[in-house]
Amino acid sequence: MLNRTTKFLKTKENCPGLNKDCIQKEWESAQLSPFRTVLEKTFENKAEEVFSSLSGSDCLEQALSRPYPIITVSVRDSLLCFHTGNSCKQYTISTSRKGICSILNSEGTPLGLHEVKEKYGAGAETGSVFIGRKEIGKKYWDLTEPEFLGKNLVTTRILRLNGLEMEKNRGICQKSGLSCDSFDRFIYIHGSNNEDLIGQPLSSGCVLMRNTEIIELFDLTPLQTLVYIYS
Repeated sequence: MLNRTTKFLKTKENCPGLNKDCIQKEWESAQLSPFRTVLEKTFENKAEEVFSSLSGSDCLEQALSRPYPIITVSVRDSLLCFHTGNSCKQYTISTSRKGICSILNSEGTPLGLHEVKEKYGAGAETGSVFIGRKEIGKKYWDLTEPEFLGKNLVTTRILRLNGLEMEKNRGICQKSGLSCDSFDRFIYIHGSNNEDLIGQPLSSGCVLMRNTEIIELFDLTPLQTLVYIYS
């Protein structure tokens, strides 16, 4: 089923001009794809518009060929949805306090299509603190040193994201000439030491979750799971 969809979507070969008719044919051919189903459930009458924004990019073929689960993250609604073929489980999250941006050192949350590239923290106790993706052997409530106070700490579990859209969340942004690479920026979905603030803009670019909920998501999410972040 997915192989037929993937075979059709050779955009550069079939339709170099990316005209409206070509995009419509792609949309129709993708009707059995889990990613299309998620777009329709998430964006309803705007699903085709979102699909069109991805047409022509190398990541679209990857998206249409991957199975469930699929994760969507709404920055505006502070909501992460874990989609399977039968259901969607929702979690309240926090994104960047500096808004949306993919540029290096912006501390913004990047938009677009990503994948879960790496996972860290399996078996760690709730509240465990990680520095450089390594567990330091302490819980966040035990850290009273000045350098830790008032900071967002990486806790409990880490899902490290890799951008799939060139010049948007992967590689170099042509407009600025700066890196916009989510993987190089260490964009994670991870637990937080500020659980009482989850739901508010809070992070330095990452997606923050309550600690018990990131454990649940971590266990449900295989590597290469698609993550679509939107405004």
